[in-house]
Amino acid sequence: ILSGTYTSIPEWIGQLQNLTQLRLYGGYGSIPDTVGQLKGLLQLLLSGSYGSIPETVGQLQNLTQLILHGQIRHLPKTLNQLNQLQHLDLSGNLVKYIPQEIVNLPSLKILYLSKNPIEAPPREITFGGGKHSGIADLPGMRTYYASLSEDTVEHIYESKLLIVGDPRAGKTTLTRKILDASSAMPSQEDTTRGIQVSRWTFKDRDDHLFRVNIWDFGGHEIYHTTHQFFLTSRSLYILVSDSDKENTDFNYWLNVVELLSDKSPVLIVKNEKNDRFLQIGEKQLRGRFESIKEIYSANLADNRGLEEIVSGIEYFMMRLPHIGTLLPRSWVIIRHALEQENRNYIDYNEYVDLCHRNGVTDTAKIEQIIGYLHDLGVCLHFKKDSLLKHYVILKPEWGTTAVYAVLDNLDIVNNYGRFTRNDLQSIWQDETYRPMVDELLQLMINFKLCYHVPKTDIYIAPQLLSEDQPDYSHFKDRQLVVMRFTYDFMPKGIITRFIVAMHQFIKDNYVWRSGVVIERGNTIAEVMEDYVGREIQIRATGDDPRSLISNIDFTLEQLHAEFHDLQYEKLIPCNCPQCQHSRNPHYFSYEYLLRAYRLDSPVHCQVSMNNVDARTLLDIFNSSLEGMSRSGHIIYQDDQYLDPDDKAFGNNIHINIEHAEGLYFADPASNAKGRNTMSENEPPQPSPMSRRLDLIVSLLTVTICVVVLIGATALSFTMLDGFLAILLVFVTIILVVLILAFAGRFVDIIRESNFFKLFDRAMSSLSILAGLGQLWAGIMGRPRVEPPDDMSATG
Repeated sequence: ILSGTYTSIPEWIGQLQNLTQLRLYGGYGSIPDTVGQLKGLLQLLLSGSYGSIPETVGQLQNLTQLILHGQIRHLPKTLNQLNQLQHLDLSGNLVKYIPQEIVNLPSLKILYLSKNPIEAPPREITFGGGKHSGIADLPGMRTYYASLSEDTVEHIYESKLLIVGDPRAGKTTLTRKILDASSAMPSQEDTTRGIQVSRWTFKDRDDHLFRVNIWDFGGHEIYHTTHQFFLTSRSLYILVSDSDKENTDFNYWLNVVELLSDKSPVLIVKNEKNDRFLQIGEKQLRGRFESIKEIYSANLADNRGLEEIVSGIEYFMMRLPHIGTLLPRSWVIIRHALEQENRNYIDYNEYVDLCHRNGVTDTAKIEQIIGYLHDLGVCLHFKKDSLLKHYVILKPEWGTTAVYAVLDNLDIVNNYGRFTRNDLQSIWQDETYRPMVDELLQLMINFKLCYHVPKTDIYIAPQLLSEDQPDYSHFKDRQLVVMRFTYDFMPKGIITRFIVAMHQFIKDNYVWRSGVVIERGNTIAEVMEDYVGREIQIRATGDDPRSLISNIDFTLEQLHAEFHDLQYEKLIPCNCPQCQHSRNPHYFSYEYLLRAYRLDSPVHCQVSMNNVDARTLLDIFNSSLEGMSRSGHIIYQDDQYLDPDDKAFGNNIHINIEHAEGLYFADPASNAKGRNTMSENEPPQPSPMSRRLDLIVSLLTVTICVVVLIGATALSFTMLDGFLAILLVFVTIILVVLILAFAGRFVDIIRESNFFKLFDRAMSSLSILAGLGQLWAGIMGRPRVEPPDDMSATG
């Protein structure tokens, strides 16, 4: 073991020819070219501020796992030589382009790309619809590149302009003025219900015809949940504020756009009606939201400021990262054909025929095109829904208008969101909706806007439920398991979508607008949202509260994954004696407990000031604790924990080299800011799993030796009476239990506290047995057991 301070990796590291794993944490400087000499390397992890990776990495022909977290902008061209590579993690870099050669690596199975500004292939292709999972859709990327190779290509000069803001702020007015500056002002009754989509074109400086789809979103709060499905990334946003009201919630709108659009650029338009000046705290807003590009003052009634707004739209539209992206020409033709269609929806088979007529016959490519258009919001197709998969909704605004007609219906509002299919037939009497009642109802279910009450003909839209919590006494004075989620910003609709997702387990209709009681078996849980406090609290009691809380946690995490970089904390209450009986216990961050558990470090209660075992707190979850990051995917499947987002690594270099006599370099540093009491800068230890396996084998060997030794001794002493023989059997059993307890503790089957209890009891039992043996020997007048006369002295 060598230790010291390193700001770069020594050149002689390339001489370690037997190395199979190399991990460099938190380093800076450069990686030497000699790393390419490590021909036996199977796993390579580089996490730090390296900036670039040497081309010699391509010489590591046996490499199966490569993890690069280092603010890398460009990938080495030689990566396409790694034919054995199965797992490539590029999370947390600055990579914009993923080359076809890397995507087509023959053995590559897993590709992580989270927190990269990916531009090509298009994000909708790269992530296959799961835009916030970070896991690349390798089959989809390969299909895309194959299509480019087989077809002529076109550059894309098209994007979405999304206009958001409070009701009557001037969104519809701005839309009309963009299309035609001489357009008349809308009347007071002419308000947007749901979403209105318009087409607009302009020519850029290179004479490219630029196509813009303008989405005008209704501002009423009841629409916000559905709007989230259409606030897409790689778009330009305009937030319109009204000087008459002066109460625009900029924090809400800008946070929503940031979460759902992957930080797309935002323009703010201050609609100063009657030339009334509107002050909004521009400096503070720009400091908080980097996505704000320009703030315009205008009076849309007389077109003051309109020319500057339109020029700004054109300028920022042309600079969106996807502009100029290559698409197969057949894709563009198919899209334009769908957009020119006057119908609101078509049968999926008609779409397939359209693809065939344009030379696209491969099923995977046909599905990829419609999936791409769905993700862009051009049309809607739900391929996983048994009913909706048979249709392509060509006009998304047609579907949303139908949905909002239900949510706006006074009878349904007065009935607290409860309705039947017959109610829908009355609402959707228009000829455009009447044949599609079942499909539109299923669309609402897919949007998580309503659910069916089992064994009834009733459906419920939870956002219209009563705000009053029903009386429910099951949680009073009972042993509860508690967990909390706290949010930096809480988007609207999380709890109502959770209610829809868990509706089959709702207990006796105990459900209200901000909460629900879930029942499974003999276990119940209460899940409540405090929107003002930005918190969701979970309480559970019954036979198996931990299992139910684990399922609730899983469902909430799935909902969180629909947002880009949603900032929240999962909190678990302390279980020390003082906190267990307190109404205000100390809460630990789940991530903090997870790191403490993996580093085998105690955690410190801020109320009682006592140390607490992290594992006992984490037992609230039944899921595996090994190798999981917050996003839920395995960073790598070996024993060593690595969180690529963990700033605790600092500017230190830690090298953990297995199969090289435990060699590592370390530059110890103080604890990272805000990491509480545990040390997170310890050098990585030798493999816990390999150490545990070696230990288990050793302990089992010792156990066998102990049993054989005691058995041989018992057989050799034929004068041993029955009482002492029984004592000897008990001693043997206790010794075996002790040895297995040691093994169980080292593989984390037995908790530390239980191990020490077991150890104390075993030692006490041995002391008692020894005392009984001495007492019996004294009674029988035999201080010790003698061997038979006919046995030799050496026995």
